[in-house]
Amino acid sequence: MVQIKYFLYLFFLHSIFGICIFYLNENFNKSFNSLSKADIMKGILIGIIMFSYTVLIRDMNSRFPKISKSTKLVMLIN
Repeated sequence: MVQIKYFLYLFFLHSIFGICIFYLNENFNKSFNSLSKADIMKGILIGIIMFSYTVLIRDMNSRFPKISKSTKLVMLIN
């Protein structure tokens, strides 16, 4: 059960990261001068989300101590 929770946690984090990257690629292919203030705020918000993703990925060892390191590595790479 712990491995399923670990997998779902990783899946959720990677999905959010992928959605953020997709959104940035689709909506920010303009020059910086043509962006509005709302676009810049959206970009900053997405940057905060991506920063929190990196913090949560680093904290995975303390959240799931029962899973072996090899299992964590295999799930993280996949």
